[in-house]
Amino acid sequence: MNRTSGHTNRPIGGIRYIKKRRPDRKRQFRIIVLVSLTIIMAGMNWFPNNWIDQFPYNNDKETNQKQFVAVRNKFYDEKVVERFKSVDDLVAYVRRNSPDTGNELDMARYLNKILKRRFIHAYSVYTTRENWIAVLAGRFVWSDLCAKVIPNDILQGNVASCSQISIIFMEACSKLGISSRKVGFPGHYALETYANGDWFFFDADMKPDFNAINGHKSVNKILKNNEHYKLYANTPANSRRISEMFSKIHYGIPNQNPAPRAALFHVFTKGLSHWGWLAPLIGAIFLIFKKEKAGI
Repeated sequence: MNRTSGHTNRPIGGIRYIKKRRPDRKRQFRIIVLVSLTIIMAGMNWFPNNWIDQFPYNNDKETNQKQFVAVRNKFYDEKVVERFKSVDDLVAYVRRNSPDTGNELDMARYLNKILKRRFIHAYSVYTTRENWIAVLAGRFVWSDLCAKVIPNDILQGNVASCSQISIIFMEACSKLGISSRKVGFPGHYALETYANGDWFFFDADMKPDFNAINGHKSVNKILKNNEHYKLYANTPANSRRISEMFSKIHYGIPNQNPAPRAALFHVFTKGLSHWGWLAPLIGAIFLIFKKEKAGI
C-alpha cells in the first residue's frame, strides 16, 4: 500500500486530504467593530437637532428669568436675523450705512445697534447635526463645551448669550479695524472699543440706556462718576445686582480672541464629527482586503 506518514495533506491510500484554513476570528471581530463604529459615527450626524440641551434655563422656566429675558428681547427683530448670517455681512453693512465710516466710535455704535436687535437672549449651543462630539462633551464632561464660540457658527441661529454676542462684536471690530477688549463682570460679559484716544463701553446683551449718562464712555469713567446705577436702571437688574456686577471687573488683552482654546476645540470636533467615520471605514476595508488576499 502506498502510504505516507507525517503531514495530513500527503496521499494516504490514494486519497489526498487537504487541511482546511481556520477563519481568523480576531480579524473578523475587528472588522465588525470598525463597521459598527463607522455606522455609529456617521449616524450621529442625523440625530434630531434638539437631542440634548445643556442649558435648561434657555427654556425660561423661572418667572424672574422670564422677566429678565423679556426685557433683553424687546429689541429683537426677525428681519435682522435673516439679513446677517456671518460677520462679513455685519461688516459690509456697517461700512455701507454707518454715518461716518472714518469714525471708529460711530461704526461701533452702529454695530451695537444691529446686534441689539439680532438675538434672543439664550445660550447658542451645538446640535448633534452640527457637532455631535461637542454635544456629548457638553453632556458628560462640562456643559460649556457645547456652547458656540466661533462667531459665524453663533450667527447661524437667533439666540446668543452675553459672551457670545461680545465675541461676534469683537470679531466684527477686528475686521473694521477697531481695537476692542472684553470686559468681564461677575455673571456677565461685555466689551470696550478704543476710539479717539479712549475706551468706550458697549453691552449689546443687557442693552443699558447710554442716553441716561450722555452717551458711551469707558467703564472707569462710568464708575468714577457713579453712573452705573443710572446706566442699568432700564434693565431688570436691581441695585444689588448692579453693585455686584461692578464690584469686580476683568479687562481682556486688546484684540485678543476671548476663547481661543474653545474655538480650536470646536473646529477640531466639528471636522471629526462630520468626517471622522471615514477612519474606521478605511480600516475595515483594509482588513477585508487583507483577509481576501490571504485566502488566495
